Amino acid sequence: MFCPDKIYTAPPNSGEVILGRTLPSLLDQACDRHPNSHALNHWTASGWQSLSNQAFRTAAEELALGLSELELEKGDRVALLMHSDINFCIADMGCLLAALVDVPIDLTQTIENIIFILGHAKAKALIISDLDLLYQIIPYLGDAPDLQAIIVADVPADWQKRRSQLLACQPTSHHSSYHLDEIQCSRFLDKGTRGQGDKGTGGRGDKEIISSLSD
Repeated sequence: MFCPDKIYTAPPNSGEVILGRTLPSLLDQACDRHPNSHALNHWTASGWQSLSNQAFRTAAEELALGLSELELEKGDRVALLMHSDINFCIADMGCLLAALVDVPIDLTQTIENIIFILGHAKAKALIISDLDLLYQIIPYLGDAPDLQAIIVADVPADWQKRRSQLLACQPTSHHSSYHLDEIQCSRFLDKGTRGQGDKGTGGRGDKEIISSLSD
């Protein structure tokens, strides 16, 4: 058990202690009192990209609405196979708003360990960063029988043209009736909203966040 050498406490009369706050309530307070057009920043191939705290909140709320369309129940597990970037933050907050439990998976894990984690957690949805990661994992998803939906955070404009390639990547398991045209895929943060401060919408609308690959 870790035992720190020192325990630091606030000095006397340092202010009122406020308990019972949640991360969403703190986010609301920050958006209302301290709007910040560069609240979140991450490095991309085209340089630094920013997202305002208002756009971040909107994107998380829209993702939460999209997750509700999957008929997930409170406490259901949602696996996150994602890079450490803005999209991960949105996915984490979106799951929190939807009363779902997210299960982050380290990208350095082997395929076998990733599939084990999906099965052990009984994850009903998987949020994944991009199509490159999706191509790697799709052939093995037959061994994750509880999985109902996939959400891709960032896809190219022509991603629908790649749908046939995705559908061709059938699971290798012989123990599941799972089929890829039952998996759903979309993106939840438009690239056009990044760096736009509070003018960004953060998504494509709650009714369009989740769309079926078989459409």
